[in-house]
Amino acid sequence: MIGIRGGIGIITVREVGGQANAGVVTTAQLAFGTMTVQSGGVTRAINIPGFEVVAENPRQAPSQPARAEGKAEGLAGLEGAGGDSRGGAPEAPTNEDVSDTQISNLGSKLQPQTIISAPFAGIAPPPPPGKDPLATQKTLFVAGDSTIDAQRNATLDATVGTEGGVRLTSINNFFYGGRFLSQTPFTAFDFTTARTTRVALRNVNGGGAQISGNFLTAGPDADGTSFKLPVERGNFAFGGGDGGTQFGAVSGVGFGAPDLSFFYLNLRETQFNNNPSSLFAGVAFSGLFPTAGVRVHDLFPGFPGETSIPMLPLAFGGNFAGGPIPLLYSANSPNLTNFPDDGRSVAIYGSIAIDGVGINQRSAQVVYIGTYFGDAASDNKIMLSGYSPRSVRASASGLPIRVDGGGGATSRDILGNSFFGTGAPDHFVISSDFTSGDSVLLDAAGFVQALDNTATPALVFFQETYSRPAPVPSAVAVLRSSQTLNGYVSGLVTAKTSLSTFPVYIAQNLNATPNSLEIVTNAGTNRLYATFKTEDASATQASLIVPLGNPSGVGRSRQAFIDDDIFGVRDSTSSTPTFGGAAGTSSIVLVTSAFTKLSSSLANGVGFCTCEHTKWGFISGEVRKDASVQRHRFHLVPWVAGRVSGPAITAALTGTASYSGHVAANIKAGANQYVAFGNYDQSWNFGTRSGSATISNLDGATYTGSIAGVTGAQGSEFVGSISGAGRSGSLRGAFMQGANSNVGEIGAEFNVAGTGYTAAGVAIAKQP
Repeated sequence: MIGIRGGIGIITVREVGGQANAGVVTTAQLAFGTMTVQSGGVTRAINIPGFEVVAENPRQAPSQPARAEGKAEGLAGLEGAGGDSRGGAPEAPTNEDVSDTQISNLGSKLQPQTIISAPFAGIAPPPPPGKDPLATQKTLFVAGDSTIDAQRNATLDATVGTEGGVRLTSINNFFYGGRFLSQTPFTAFDFTTARTTRVALRNVNGGGAQISGNFLTAGPDADGTSFKLPVERGNFAFGGGDGGTQFGAVSGVGFGAPDLSFFYLNLRETQFNNNPSSLFAGVAFSGLFPTAGVRVHDLFPGFPGETSIPMLPLAFGGNFAGGPIPLLYSANSPNLTNFPDDGRSVAIYGSIAIDGVGINQRSAQVVYIGTYFGDAASDNKIMLSGYSPRSVRASASGLPIRVDGGGGATSRDILGNSFFGTGAPDHFVISSDFTSGDSVLLDAAGFVQALDNTATPALVFFQETYSRPAPVPSAVAVLRSSQTLNGYVSGLVTAKTSLSTFPVYIAQNLNATPNSLEIVTNAGTNRLYATFKTEDASATQASLIVPLGNPSGVGRSRQAFIDDDIFGVRDSTSSTPTFGGAAGTSSIVLVTSAFTKLSSSLANGVGFCTCEHTKWGFISGEVRKDASVQRHRFHLVPWVAGRVSGPAITAALTGTASYSGHVAANIKAGANQYVAFGNYDQSWNFGTRSGSATISNLDGATYTGSIAGVTGAQGSEFVGSISGAGRSGSLRGAFMQGANSNVGEIGAEFNVAGTGYTAAGVAIAKQP
């Protein structure tokens, strides 16, 4: 039985078999509206035009709804034979015949209405047990076969429709390569090396997939790899009976590039408790890789599809609100395959998510720094390789958590291609893989390490992030300066001094000098390096000297300079950190505030400084003492740095000046820790080398005090005491070059303490 509600269906009934076993096969294709097909006591519903159901026997259930691969057979019966001007009618109809029917009054003269195809979500249940939804697919996805002809990329033999359910004609000459993952893609994790072993069928690099109709298809291969998945341009979704992999029916969501050169699908295996899996497939970019300028890509969380922040696991910050739009910035260079020490193409992505205010706050910092390269071992095919250290405070009362990425290389197809697109390297996928040296791709996963359990990881994970090209914002790459910046690092650091002791202390500049923070940028090489030196304000914990980046030689994805506002640098491989004067190790990263987007509740009433040359940001990570349990963890510790005005500049100045800007601080209130912001105002008399400072609206408190020039600094630095809200502390800073004055901006560090309360941070301000 077939029912059609407010629509059009094309029904074909054909006889099969001989006289002894004669029967009929009914094919019902929906053209418009909705339709149900009942057979063998089972009813199937068709809700999307272009789908059909086949009933092979009145005593058997109909097939699952599927896209009709070709024109319905019944449609051919509605067409006249070639050369027949009467359309098969005995007598050709006339205009008078049509007028006499009065059919126009029933709707033929009414204005047409747009018909929009329904989405793919939830259109059908999984196929019945034992039925292979991919049994008729041709072998295409070949794992381990490097002989596939890459020249098939050269031509595009297709006519494609628009988004929204229009059929995508077969692209027979496109070679789609990519990677398939299913939970769990790795096993045998080694904590000391982050190395893993691939799980067969659940982690496959392949190639040779094709579009047939609205499906991306491949396999089954000899090893069992196969898939048939619906695809469209833009974002789309589909239900549990509409696609499948070697693990059975899947539902999912996906993205298709406008030119159909790349697809990413996040899947759930409906027959295995919605186990996550994913697949990306793309046409390898074969043109010249960009060698100058800056590019920007939007990043999206991929496998396993359970996080809202790319490269951050769901259970450890991936569901935090407050992060900026995730963007990957790339600074291009012609040095892609000859491996110079400097001048490489680099990339950086950062996200500082501060979710909530005060004791209800959670926060996370994730940073990815990578380098583009290609070498002879991979036929000079360009790839991106880097690393993504992360830091999380899961609750205001919790200890900082270290989340290490274990890697961050672009996933490759069977032929070693990492970048996909017909006109530009628009699409790529960054996974937890990493490289050894500059060429060999190794399998790896990330791990999570809580401060109170550093012997074994709390979690081992694997993740993917996929990209789409984005326009370069107008302000990006306008200022790219080679310069040296100095300033201050000040905040609260959690130490681990024994297996169960975690004191929190105020970190401030070693020897109270702005030279204890140095950041050196080089616009010509897309490179920077830095060093920061801190001490405990109470002189209880060990002092730290931490080098970041490599000043020269092999960069190893340690630094990325995009412009004066967008840069980041992580622990050095060319210099060793010291922990109380002894050798140490570190996993730490410094980034600018460009990777921060503050919520209205955090920024309420704060006038943030739009300084020209003075920059600020955060440091997160860990510094360890070799062969010891001792370690210090930084989590969103603020820094500020600029072009410090020397004594020769300030000594000759007279007159007065005022400055206004903001402060960024770490707060400890009782057992809770969080980040807060406030306003900063300063007045100064260059003649008397004295003035006043006010921090207001910082976690509901105001602090004021007098400041004076530092002896021997000729007025280029200032120091003083501040107090308020029953707390007291100190402030120290320096004058810095501004847009129109050699003392147009300032940077400072401060701290205050009282009963059950501590605040420490930095100030940044400028003349109006």
